[in-house]
Amino acid sequence: MKPDAADAFRPRRQPSGRSALRHDDRDPAEPAAANGSFERGTVARYARGTEIIAQGDADSRIGLIVSGLVKVSMTSGNGDSYIVQILHEGQLVGDPWLGQSAFSWGAATHAGICWLTPDSVLRSGGSDNTQLLGLSDTLAGQLREAQFSALSLRGRNALQRIAYWILAQICCEPGPAEDKHIQILLTRRDLASLLDMTVETLSRVMHQLDEHGAIALLTPDTLRVRDLARLFDEAKLSSDSGEGELADNGWRWGSRVTQIGAKTV
Repeated sequence: MKPDAADAFRPRRQPSGRSALRHDDRDPAEPAAANGSFERGTVARYARGTEIIAQGDADSRIGLIVSGLVKVSMTSGNGDSYIVQILHEGQLVGDPWLGQSAFSWGAATHAGICWLTPDSVLRSGGSDNTQLLGLSDTLAGQLREAQFSALSLRGRNALQRIAYWILAQICCEPGPAEDKHIQILLTRRDLASLLDMTVETLSRVMHQLDEHGAIALLTPDTLRVRDLARLFDEAKLSSDSGEGELADNGWRWGSRVTQIGAKTV
């Protein structure tokens, strides 16, 4: 079934008390939201690691992420590649109005994307331009997340960045932090790139946080928060004022959080 991709471009807020971290259990043919009137688009599925749009490509499409995570990266003149943002369900892929893509877009997990053309978006905008305003709102939100993520790197060493990232995963989840498992959905290489460090540094610092009693490493990609106050200290963040900062940060994406004892996937 091809989706009616319309209302994906309406401004949406996460329900109070719930994280936007989602299971990748929806059929990619089912859009994140479909209440509007955009023309039906084509859904494509991408395996983890697949390049979706290459940096410098001229691509006239804009895509709605209907499942999974997409990484936005940039390759420097000397060939080094850096992940600048992780996008999630309900966000947009591509920059068709720029002529050439300034970034590379790739599947950070298995991902489903509903592709539309700018012309179809403009034709479906409606007399009150509600959908176009929603698209603008979504893009502005993505920019805001990227800005907050970049600011979060400043003044923090590797240990502080990882502690901050872990806190960002649980900041919007209800219940005690110590009752949650965090399953990292990104590869070690991708998470290290997002946090601007090497894979070796990421592994070493994760074990340091475990030794300090802040977290417990259960498997290579699963951890549990043991001491929330210690984790805030390690992140160089105040527990009184840090929650709002964490909620605005694009680093919230990249894991799956479950209650201990709940079914994990």
